[in-house]
Amino acid sequence: MENKAKLTREVMEAISLTTKQLPISEAMDTLPLPMTGFFASLTPEQQAAALSYRGPEDVGESKGVLIGAR
Repeated sequence: MENKAKLTREVMEAISLTTKQLPISEAMDTLPLPMTGFFASLTPEQQAAALSYRGPEDVGESKGVLIGAR
């Protein structure tokens, strides 16, 4: 019985049930890339106006047709 307890203790010491710290991901470890695209090409005043816009976000008249609708 004592040998069984000793073996159990040794196994539990060998198997650490603590979680390892995850490595820092590459996304968190790099510098941010400069913005590209339409929004980045706007002036600061245009960006502020675009962000503060609260009107309708659709363009044109809706035809009411859904692709793949049954």
